[in-house]
Amino acid sequence: AFLLNPANVSRTSWAWQDAKQGRMFVVNKGRGAGFLRCGCGYTKLLKNPHHEQQEKSKSHQTPFNLKCEKPFWYPHEDLAHEFRTDVLQVRLDHSLPVPNDLPLDEIDEWLERFTRTLAEAVRRSGTVLLGIEPRELATTVRTRLFGYPEVILYDTVAGGAGYCRMLVNRYSMRDLLAAARDALNCRAGCTHACRVCLQDYDNQRVWEKLDRQPVLHWLKQLLGSEQAANPYARFNAAPLDVRDGTPLLLAELERTSHLIAVAPTLFKLQLAGETPDSFLAPETLAFVRKLVAWMAGADGRRLELALAQPPVFSPEFSGSLALWYELQPRLADGSLKFWKLPRGFDARSWPRALTNPGRSGGVAWFTPGGVDASFLDQPLPSPLWRALGFTADALLDIRKGSQTARHCAGSSASCHQWHTAH
Repeated sequence: AFLLNPANVSRTSWAWQDAKQGRMFVVNKGRGAGFLRCGCGYTKLLKNPHHEQQEKSKSHQTPFNLKCEKPFWYPHEDLAHEFRTDVLQVRLDHSLPVPNDLPLDEIDEWLERFTRTLAEAVRRSGTVLLGIEPRELATTVRTRLFGYPEVILYDTVAGGAGYCRMLVNRYSMRDLLAAARDALNCRAGCTHACRVCLQDYDNQRVWEKLDRQPVLHWLKQLLGSEQAANPYARFNAAPLDVRDGTPLLLAELERTSHLIAVAPTLFKLQLAGETPDSFLAPETLAFVRKLVAWMAGADGRRLELALAQPPVFSPEFSGSLALWYELQPRLADGSLKFWKLPRGFDARSWPRALTNPGRSGGVAWFTPGGVDASFLDQPLPSPLWRALGFTADALLDIRKGSQTARHCAGSSASCHQWHTAH
């Protein structure tokens, strides 16, 4: 489980797993073109896409130092293996500062440079705090839904050497991020990265991607932000002492004609047969049917679901077709609409749900737990705050840059056809 804000660093969490739980899947793509492998066992790194035909035209030796008489070439492939080790996941629920004037076709590359630099800075900070060689810790990085980064540190020794656990036991999140900031504040004053700050032998494959200045500025802001007792004070929201806000939301629907909800996903994707209990949970189906009954109960009732990831309805995912048959009539009559949230939408700064938005008597519900919880499985997870009213202008800010689904058709549909809303 993730320990929320262990060092009073706003909107951060981390989780340590030992080698019994921590599994890393390592892929070697060579130089980007993969590897060529013969049925005899001979394997060759491909320098570029054209190198494959050159190698196939040559004779080669088997691993037993015999000439391969009947070459059988597999399609070029990557090499991979899975190993268990100590793992530390570091989650930073802060939007990344993508420049407003950055062309759309350059955003992915910018994000790759930013997150890779962040990961290497956190790795460097871990090795400095523990006083170990850089090769003892490795790192990778991924972005979660809503674009929040997650840096993953892991011991390079199979079975784990205990370094990730030492970081959690001996230091705080603030210690780790402050050391990362210090690493980025290069003593040599380099423009992007150098051996004084980030570059070492083990990360030389990503040297050209490292750019310390944007990450340094972002980390300084993150460390300077305070952990507010009420993160939604600007909306005059009051905390609620409840473990599950679903009954409160259902009760509010009796006085509501318009509901908007913001979530990473519509429901949790579970592969068919993955577990004995993988079919749709009874409480989830019951909640869906109450929403459907509410939409059908009176003219003009609307449910708008703003999602970071469009829903998928497919036989591959248990329970999704049951949801499809419940929701499809409401999609057809327009009482239900899906919106795809824009990249970089900061879900922790906006309500989880709004009733009668922009009108008198409206209610806004806030929860940091909404970052990870799908809407139908956990409509209003705790901790929960409630505020009265929400202005029409604020509603426009939420919708800015969002996309709405044109239609969802067929029992194995994916609502992925969107057009931009202005």
